[in-house]
Amino acid sequence: YSFEPSSPDGASFPLAGFVASIALSILAFKGFTTITNSGAEIVNPHKNVGRAITFSILICVVVYILVALAVGSSLGLNELIQAKDYALAQAAQPALGPIGFYLTVLLAVVATASGLLASVFAVSRMLAMLTDMEM
Repeated sequence: YSFEPSSPDGASFPLAGFVASIALSILAFKGFTTITNSGAEIVNPHKNVGRAITFSILICVVVYILVALAVGSSLGLNELIQAKDYALAQAAQPALGPIGFYLTVLLAVVATASGLLASVFAVSRMLAMLTDMEM
């Protein structure tokens, strides 16, 4: 893995692109808000909700850093650009072979389904709280 700055074919990355990527990175940590929607069912919520949010953010940061290092060490910049829509699956292929590609696709489908279920759970809890508040 190289920590040397690189860009494809001399392309420049202006400040606006960097700011846009930071704005989109918030979506990577969006899931922790689901914890607050289930506060009524958590034992000792004043103490445990804050802990759960902190731990979930820390775990996400560690996982994202490990994934970025794994992808960066198995694919070159040009390969990464070519496989932009399926870069994680392509990065798994050198280490795990063809099965790695399909395993990563399967994990992406499971992650998408679990995110959808978490969203449904959050909305149902929010509706229940509004009903309890007679709103």
